[in-house]
Amino acid sequence: VLIFTFLAYLTIQGPTVLLPILVRDQGGGLDAISRMWLLMIALEVPLVYHFGATWTRCGARGVLLLGMGAAALRWAVSGFGEDLHWVYGAQLLHGVTVWGIVLGTPLYANERVPAHLRATGQGLLAMLGVSLGSIVSNFGAGWLVEAVGPRAPAQIASVVSAVLPWRNTTHRCPDGAAVVVVDVGVGGAVGVGGGGGVRGWGGG
Repeated sequence: VLIFTFLAYLTIQGPTVLLPILVRDQGGGLDAISRMWLLMIALEVPLVYHFGATWTRCGARGVLLLGMGAAALRWAVSGFGEDLHWVYGAQLLHGVTVWGIVLGTPLYANERVPAHLRATGQGLLAMLGVSLGSIVSNFGAGWLVEAVGPRAPAQIASVVSAVLPWRNTTHRCPDGAAVVVVDVGVGGAVGVGGGGGVRGWGGG
């Protein structure tokens, strides 16, 4: 959950902050930028209002998948599209992304982390997942704009957002005594096992 949150914010923060540069690069003016930002936040209020019902129906994984799927589509259109009107419309998906990731990750972590570790887990999630992920995202997006071009942050974010929910990384210790499966997506997580045993948190 921690790594997933870090990578999710890596795809959200920097490209969103530098979106005006991308819009200007595609020929949009200040009026277009201001209208896009209004469109970006317009969908957030009704989505947040109905969050409880959606959470009950879709569950934690469903909400996170919706958020990351919206991010992938939004950044793909913004980064690879040639028509500013399509880029304009794609910003409606910002609300879905924020709704799914910002609200979904702490609640998902609350479900996955054992009760006696929830305060620590939420603290680490906020510090390393959200805050550090946002800092690295802003730095990386700025570097990409300067080194590659204004579209690069959105293009890379679209790819990461598309593959993130599905990819798990498995690490096998050198002596073969333990297997560590790090939950990078929204699948099950298995802890560390020793002496032929495996113990940890199962997927929900």
